[in-house]
Amino acid sequence: MKFEEIITVSGKSGLFKILKANQNAYIVEEINDKPKRLVLGNQHRISFLKEISLYTTTSEGSVPIQELYNKMNQDPDLVPDEGAVSEQDLFTFLGNLLPEYDADRIYHSDLKKFYSWFKKLKTLVPDLDYSSEEEEKTEEKE
Repeated sequence: MKFEEIITVSGKSGLFKILKANQNAYIVEEINDKPKRLVLGNQHRISFLKEISLYTTTSEGSVPIQELYNKMNQDPDLVPDEGAVSEQDLFTFLGNLLPEYDADRIYHSDLKKFYSWFKKLKTLVPDLDYSSEEEEKTEEKE
């Protein structure tokens, strides 16, 4: 599975994998222990995980979570333990992972989602490719 195939849907908890898409609808499958298929129409607001980012104080203004997940996947020491989900622990974790994060624009609820999504993907989709298409093109040229 590729990172580009994963979405989140407003009003629905969890993450979904796109199975098929056309102009009017998406056929998706929940990423959980008991996957269920759904049809999402134009009335659903979806967000591709590859397009979600965290605010930074750098000139770019944000970092895609895909880059951060790739970094976390390559260095498991960056990821806090299961029990470390208090607000302070999550901000400490983010400070180690992304020192230039914008503390005024990132909330605890954002971090909880960011962390829980990574844990879910790591557990249920262990073979997920976190690298971006740009990274793959760069590696192919070398």
